[in-house]
Amino acid sequence: ILLDQHKEKFKENKINLILDNKTIKVKSLNSFEDYINIHINYELGLNSDIIVEYKDSKSHDAYNIQAVDYIANVIYSHYEYNLDIYMPIIKNKIKVIEEFPKFKFKKIKKGA
Repeated sequence: ILLDQHKEKFKENKINLILDNKTIKVKSLNSFEDYINIHINYELGLNSDIIVEYKDSKSHDAYNIQAVDYIANVIYSHYEYNLDIYMPIIKNKIKVIEEFPKFKFKKIKKGA
C-alpha cells in the first residue's frame, strides 16, 4: 500500500529499499524482494531496478533505520498511548492517510 502511493518514483528508475531486518525471519529475506519486484515490474509494469538491503538497526552505519524507527515510535506512542512529547516536532512533516478507518474496528479488551 505504501509503495503504491509512490509508484511514479519507481517508473524507469533504480530504487534502493533499505529495511530493518529485526522483523524479518531469516528464511523470508528474499521473499519480500521477489514480491516487490513482481508487484512493481510485472503487475504495475514500471520497469524498475529494485535493490532490497536489510540492515540491523543496532549496526553503527544504520542511521537511516534508526531515524525511521524513532519516528515510527513517536507516531505509535501518539496514537496508542496519547503521548505527544515529540509529535509536535514532526507533526507538520507527516501525511496521515487512513486506509483502514479505525471507527470500523472495535478495541479488544485484554483477557477477552
